[in-house]
Amino acid sequence: MKYFIPVLLAIIFVLFAQDKFRVKMSDNSVKEYDVDRIEDVTFSNITGYIKVNMSDGSYKIYSFYDLQNMTFSEFSGIEEGEEAAVPEGISLITNYPNPFNPETVIEFTLHDPGITRVEIYNTNGQKIETLHDGKLNNGLHKIKWNASESAASSGTYLVKVIQNEKVKSSRMLLLK
Repeated sequence: MKYFIPVLLAIIFVLFAQDKFRVKMSDNSVKEYDVDRIEDVTFSNITGYIKVNMSDGSYKIYSFYDLQNMTFSEFSGIEEGEEAAVPEGISLITNYPNPFNPETVIEFTLHDPGITRVEIYNTNGQKIETLHDGKLNNGLHKIKWNASESAASSGTYLVKVIQNEKVKSSRMLLLK
């Protein structure tokens, strides 16, 4: 659980950063990648690994236990050594697959039980669909979104997980 939040942030930011993705290992070695060479990132809290798939077909696998930290270039808004603020209570794992057509799975963890809404918005800020609105227990949750049922067209969408006054959001790309 110690590495859960930093890894989630890494997945989210690596998808939208513009420059470099740096991984610092427990032995203080540093790996650096151009973000535009990263195809996608997969995360498994069951096996404890993060897999970074590169556009040339190669991939890198990191164990959560071997990671000291992950940082991004100045374009992402997070500097090396700086910690990102994460709202307590909700951890949103990026959807998979991303990009997707027409279905994707949205994963998130709630640290406290409570009334929770999961909503989809377009880039104009218009709500497209509410996937869930009701009580959820704490723990890991998975909700499937079928964009064809919403008559959504190709483009970028925002998923928001809202519980009490806490909000966590992530971008998704629908390609038809």
